[in-house]
Amino acid sequence: MAKLPEDIVNRVFNLQKQMLLLINDAGVTELAIFEKFGETVETLPELYDEST
Repeated sequence: MAKLPEDIVNRVFNLQKQMLLLINDAGVTELAIFEKFGETVETLPELYDEST
């Protein structure tokens, strides 16, 4: 198996870090929306969606 160049490895890890930060930001946003608006008739079915 060939060794990847260091710049490629660094790029992959930097992209991974960016992805994790974006996922965290999405979770923070989701919590803020929930705390502000709570659950509604429209959002409750999403909690029980068995397909995900």
